[in-house]
Amino acid sequence: MNSIESRGKTGAGNFKDPEEKFRILYETLTDAVVVFGTDRFVDANPAALRMFGFARKEDFCSKHPSDLSPAFQPNGEDSRALAETIVCRCRAEGTITFPWLHQRTDRSTFSAEVTATPVIIEAAPVLLCVVRDVTAQKKAHDDLVKERTLLRTLIDNIPDAVYVKDTLCRKFIANSTDVRNTGKRTEAEILGKDDFDLFPPDMAAAFYHDDQQVLRTGEPVINREESFTDSEGRIQWLLTSKIALRDDSNTIIGLVGIGHNITTRKLADLALKESEQRYRDIIEQSADGIYIMDVESRRIVQANKSFHQLLGYTAEEVLELTVYDIIAASVQSIDERITRIAHLREIVTGERLYKQKTGGIIPVRISVNPITFNGRSALCTMMNDITVQKRREEELRTSEERFRLISENVADCIISFTTTGDCLYASPSLIKLGYDASLLQGEHIFTKVHPEDLARVKEEIEAVQWSMAHRPTEFRFRRQDGSWVTVEATISLLIDDAGSKILMVMRDITERKQNEAELHRVLDSVKRKNEEIERTVQRLKQMQSGLVQSEKLASIGQLTAGIAHEINNPLAFVSSNLNRFAEYYQEIRTHLRAWQDFGAIAREQAGLRPALDVLEEEGVRLDLDFIDRDFTELMKHTIEGSSRIKRIVDQLRGFSHMATNDFTMADINQTLDETLTLVWNEIKYKTTIHKEYGSLPEIPCSIGEIKQVFVNLLVNAAHAIPEKGEITLRTVLASGAIRVMITDTGMGMTQDTIKRIFDPFYTTKPVGKGTGLGLWIVTTIMEKHHGAISVESEVGVGTTFTLTLPLEQEEAERQS
Repeated sequence: MNSIESRGKTGAGNFKDPEEKFRILYETLTDAVVVFGTDRFVDANPAALRMFGFARKEDFCSKHPSDLSPAFQPNGEDSRALAETIVCRCRAEGTITFPWLHQRTDRSTFSAEVTATPVIIEAAPVLLCVVRDVTAQKKAHDDLVKERTLLRTLIDNIPDAVYVKDTLCRKFIANSTDVRNTGKRTEAEILGKDDFDLFPPDMAAAFYHDDQQVLRTGEPVINREESFTDSEGRIQWLLTSKIALRDDSNTIIGLVGIGHNITTRKLADLALKESEQRYRDIIEQSADGIYIMDVESRRIVQANKSFHQLLGYTAEEVLELTVYDIIAASVQSIDERITRIAHLREIVTGERLYKQKTGGIIPVRISVNPITFNGRSALCTMMNDITVQKRREEELRTSEERFRLISENVADCIISFTTTGDCLYASPSLIKLGYDASLLQGEHIFTKVHPEDLARVKEEIEAVQWSMAHRPTEFRFRRQDGSWVTVEATISLLIDDAGSKILMVMRDITERKQNEAELHRVLDSVKRKNEEIERTVQRLKQMQSGLVQSEKLASIGQLTAGIAHEINNPLAFVSSNLNRFAEYYQEIRTHLRAWQDFGAIAREQAGLRPALDVLEEEGVRLDLDFIDRDFTELMKHTIEGSSRIKRIVDQLRGFSHMATNDFTMADINQTLDETLTLVWNEIKYKTTIHKEYGSLPEIPCSIGEIKQVFVNLLVNAAHAIPEKGEITLRTVLASGAIRVMITDTGMGMTQDTIKRIFDPFYTTKPVGKGTGLGLWIVTTIMEKHHGAISVESEVGVGTTFTLTLPLEQEEAERQS
């Protein structure tokens, strides 16, 4: 306040400036005042910074309302989504007030009441929000509601009738028991009514007399017996207490009544006498020994037949006994126990040793009930001989001791747990798995089983419960340090007085499993080596079978080379002569054109005109212009034909060297085109060729062998096309290798055929049409080049062969 006053005195116009007044009010309010823009806070007063725990306004103004809230509001809605909804609603409807659960920077939360108003500040639409911390008010309200609810719950659920009346004896509160006593169903049916509206006149008059006495004198009525007839015509007895109800000025404003129904007790008193005889009969027939002892004299005043038989006394002898004669304990101990039980006035159970008439001592389970017998304080004791039970317990303890000795000295780990997985016992040998046995007790065993094995372990446990037979199993068990070991376990079911439990004997077999895995790995390696040797032997046999054909191919290659060489020699001078013919014709043609020009000039000379006419007629007859044009075309086509013959001869010579093992750098695209020239006559009548070549580097390879691969695949593709089809050639550079894909639109192959096409001598062609070595040779050449071949085919659609050739042979050899 001092700061406000000082600022008011020094301010311009002594608070006459509205902006100054608003600023001082804005900064001194105890409620938080914040301004929210489009997606964040743009301003906040000091109270807001204190309320949310911010030291600087800049830090606060970078926040969205959901940043100052827990993830979810108390009603379960997402804070951010709900905040966006409220912002939209406020901008559409105007000022709204709503509750909100906020969160401070220290993550603590508080309840607030927020009033948001859409305003315009500096031409910008914003929300002006006032936040009031209502944590204390909310707690007080909640406490009051809780107290009221608790009081009403208490009133409605106690068995006694409870009601409140005003000074005119009209009820304005009544619990369910009081409503039932009036014969009504709901409290609303009796509120505002007095006893004359609810009970017969004489009964209502008696109730009214008691009420008036309390309202007039203020003296309470305590435990007065009152009777009334209920809606079913039965007489009910109430033990009624009425107390004056006063306000803060101690003025009586009504009364509170409590009615305890004692009808049962009243009827019990009448029935008690009738039941005493039946009680005696029951006592006499009871298998348990029962006796009544007088507290003051300590004498046995009554005992049943089972008591006589248990201790060996006759009925006459029992009446001469005191408890000191039958209880095997000191007099002081007996007296202290009797005094305590008589003082407690409640049933006490336990075990005692009793003395028989013969001098024997027997263990007995007793239940002692303080009663009144013949007007005197007495104790009624029920006795049950537990000699057999004690013997069994001793046998059980002996058995458990043996089990403990065994479990603590065996190498295997022993765990006992409930069927739900709670550990009951763990042997000390669990230290091998890093566990302290005492710490493992009480933990959930299923959390130690590997999640992938848990379902199977639970199934084994369930099977044991059904069959009650031992079940061996293996699973992974988590050590104390978090690592996993493989254990071999035997699961058994134990049943005792406490119920069913599971016994599991475990043995760490991790090392054995590792050894078995290593053995399997070695055996698998040997098996793979044997299979590889077998494949090598088969490949050698196949290669041996193909040597004859390879020799034939080599001979054909040599013969082809010789023929190509012989053809090349005459072809060389034919090509040379054709070129010379073309040169001579050009010279003759030039000279002829000169003569024609001369004739055109000489025609002006009269003496030369007849001779020129004759020459011109001869030229027309011979059609020299046509001969000139046709000779040029014929020479052009002849030269092209000889060039093509030369190319074919060169291709044959190159193909004839396919058997060489020398690797040279080659352009795969060019090699593919050269091979296509060789087989063109075989495939041109039934196929259309499509080329989709990629940009490829040169690679080392045996050009002749690679051409052999392309020849075999192209010819096979053409043979697979029944009438007309397409062959597509693709080359790409991918993953450090060149891939060549040859696709046809032929008949395709089945999966069974694909599995066998690379076997030597296997062919799908008719007898006499193929040797079955083509694709086997292809695979042999690809293996030599450290490459690979694969095939994809679909019947009726076509087939694609994919060749993969490495860019560098030395690197491929190292990897292989």
